[in-house]
Amino acid sequence: MTDTMAAAVRDGITDVRLATYLQEVDGDLERALELYDWNGRMAAECFVAIGHLEVLMRNAIDHALRTLAHEGTRRVPWYLQRGVKLESSVRNEIENVRDRLVGLNRSDSRDNLIANLSFGTWTQLLGAKHDELWNRGLRTAFPNAMNRKQVHELAEAIRRTRNKVAHHNYLRTMDIPHAMDQVFQLAELISPEYARWMKSRSSWQETFSACPRIEVDTVVVAANVAWDVYEHCGIYVCRVGRYFRDVEQLAFYESQSIRRQFPRIIHRFDEVEWSTAEAERRKGSADVLDQKLGRAMQKALSDEGTDLAQGWGSAVYQVFLLTPSRPRQHGDDGHRVRSTDIPHLRTGRGSAFTQGQRYVSLHRLLSASSTDDVVVSRTDMDGA
Repeated sequence: MTDTMAAAVRDGITDVRLATYLQEVDGDLERALELYDWNGRMAAECFVAIGHLEVLMRNAIDHALRTLAHEGTRRVPWYLQRGVKLESSVRNEIENVRDRLVGLNRSDSRDNLIANLSFGTWTQLLGAKHDELWNRGLRTAFPNAMNRKQVHELAEAIRRTRNKVAHHNYLRTMDIPHAMDQVFQLAELISPEYARWMKSRSSWQETFSACPRIEVDTVVVAANVAWDVYEHCGIYVCRVGRYFRDVEQLAFYESQSIRRQFPRIIHRFDEVEWSTAEAERRKGSADVLDQKLGRAMQKALSDEGTDLAQGWGSAVYQVFLLTPSRPRQHGDDGHRVRSTDIPHLRTGRGSAFTQGQRYVSLHRLLSASSTDDVVVSRTDMDGA
């Protein structure tokens, strides 16, 4: 890319829109544009799969409600029959779409209407307010589902993904593999064969793998009790399913500062039953990492660690096994220690460095005098 072309592209996109990408690559315009281009291709792949699902879902729901409303004999579309008992917001949306079609001099036929109802409207039909409708026949649209709640939760999650993609959000902060898995899961509840066809036509994995490499190697997590647990037990515990990028180090943000120790992540255990019995079982394992986790769990669950693990009970958690806490730098196990914590000088509502998690460069953490020196994107937070 020539300098002239790069300048033209930057002007066309605008610095405001490029800011997130530039921050990720320390202001390197060429790398930022590579990331921006990947984001567009990734969004397109997500849209293709979600689009296939949307067509499948709306037609399945339409068929189920058409049967429920006896359209074949009554000759009245289900969305015009009061006996179908649609929630008011859904009826209003249907009327809005019909008015919009007429205003565009297009037919408000049932086929046009079904094609123009939003993904959000179809999702609303699966909500708790339509539980009676589900039991009367809507459930037949999802023959492989356990219950309405399962379907609605998947549809709602996909709706949120669709909105992020549609608004050109920075997709590297999303758990794309999980989001795409939800798309195919919902398709399978309607038609496993259709879902297999969708997967065979999708290239999302290839596009996802082609994401330009970003030199962020550390995740900073909001700490509170987590810092104490790490100091005493050498682990970080959080909810199952919480998404983390593939990073090497973990840092703790607590009491308006980033703690001065940056332990290396030795291993991540996705689902750990938090109980003394499980701690004993892992201690007796032939696997060295399991043994280390078992000892850490035993310490956290002992009388000494009661306050640290208060309220955890016998649930299931995601656990990071980390290099042990230490007051100063020594050894070659990847654990890094500064002489001081990194203060966060900004104050006021919403000014915390992170309330979930945020990705940064270890190099910058080691040299920063305050969090203002740690240049990362504020969108890199849990659940972003």
